[in-house]
Amino acid sequence: MGNLDVPKVIQAAASSNLGVLSLLVLVLAFLAWRFFQRSDDRVKLVAFGMIFLGAIGFGTSIFVATGSPKAQVAPTPAPSASATPGLAPTPTATGGIATAEIAGAWHGNDGWRFRFTQQATQIHYESLHNGKPAGTGEGRIEGRVLRYRFVDTESGDQGRCEGTLSEDGRTIAGKCQSDGGGTPWDLWIQR
Repeated sequence: MGNLDVPKVIQAAASSNLGVLSLLVLVLAFLAWRFFQRSDDRVKLVAFGMIFLGAIGFGTSIFVATGSPKAQVAPTPAPSASATPGLAPTPTATGGIATAEIAGAWHGNDGWRFRFTQQATQIHYESLHNGKPAGTGEGRIEGRVLRYRFVDTESGDQGRCEGTLSEDGRTIAGKCQSDGGGTPWDLWIQR
């Protein structure tokens, strides 16, 4: 007990709702002991009852506001850029599909190159065509489905694309459509 690092204990406990509740109970127990140490039993019982009901009320409000501790799922760390690109998204504990990681360099077979950045489900890319900056795009990826708006700086064209990441995580295939109409074209890029 002599090696107890109180600031680290408090920091670790404050990282979850149950930890905060535990700290509250401990602090209140200590204060009750100090304040009512010399009081008669009736005063101690009333003080304990009020503190106990207050702790229950606080705990209930935490769980009503954030859901029960059983319903909370620890966040899954996002894969790093060096993660194996061949891994397909996996189901989450809630039954949904985890968001795929597409950050990094991609290219088509027609001289187009793309550099994707990603934060959670938000994506952004910059494109090069035959080595020259050619456009940008922004959108979302949900599971393995990618939807984004693009701006082609070479032609001034704007539009939208929708594609699906392959099971092995190496290609995205779909369709693109210009806002000005015309025939949709195939989207196909690979890592």
